[in-house]
Amino acid sequence: MQTLGATIRVLAEERVRGENAAAMIGRYIHGDAALLATGEQLYTEAQAAFNGLIAQLQLELAETRKPSESEDFGKALAAAVEKRKVLLAFTADRIPQEKGTKGLEALIGEALAASVGELISGVTEAAMTLWREFRGARQERRDEIRDRLEAERWRPFTTVVGG
Repeated sequence: MQTLGATIRVLAEERVRGENAAAMIGRYIHGDAALLATGEQLYTEAQAAFNGLIAQLQLELAETRKPSESEDFGKALAAAVEKRKVLLAFTADRIPQEKGTKGLEALIGEALAASVGELISGVTEAAMTLWREFRGARQERRDEIRDRLEAERWRPFTTVVGG
């Protein structure tokens, strides 16, 4: 069973991967307005899906049903994972490869290599850990869990790329 910190880390890693993709889109595609618009659209779709997933998880915490048994949570998770995959693939295809370096493009490659099933399983396990802790917590701790979830929402594209 995961700890609360490990659970938040799963969501934080996905946020960072998405925001790094947006930053790379801004850095490497800035000269092509059409590609930049496509990248911004893909990021916004992934951002909306992951922020929607967090909102769904917050709702599940307030309800008595387990996230792993919620059809709505499952749909939100599948949509978020697919949108993230499309965003990272788009970004990876447009990043110049630099010899002898392992930078952000390597991180994207590693994230794409992880199977969708593994990510869904990991996020579901993380959600169940949050749910269990939330159910047994006092109000102060519940508020802290809500605040930590809220902090993992993806920022707008223009904030990430500085435009």
